[in-house]
Amino acid sequence: MVESDIASPDGTRNVLSKLRQALGTLKVQRRACATCIYGNNWHGTSIEELEAQIADGYGGFKGSRICHHSDDVTCRGFWNRHKDDFQAGQIAQRLGCVEFVIVDTRLEMSGRAA
Repeated sequence: MVESDIASPDGTRNVLSKLRQALGTLKVQRRACATCIYGNNWHGTSIEELEAQIADGYGGFKGSRICHHSDDVTCRGFWNRHKDDFQAGQIAQRLGCVEFVIVDTRLEMSGRAA
């Protein structure tokens, strides 16, 4: 990147906007699903056991928990509880690159719209 790529005509730098453009967004479910592991209706494997699968060993996480209703969207329950505990979440928040979406691959596979 050359100096002219990051300086606006008035001399201020717009590095943040270039970073946002290059990195894209971190997609997070707009709301938790009815069967979210962080909700009151979850009766499966313990949350601690599931979180241990993505723990980094230093009190944080290697990545985020993907919502079981999507292929690549961060679980809203995980986000609400741990958005400051994994690097991608911290960086996305600081850069304003968090995108809240509604994705439900289970409904899409059944032929119903989300």
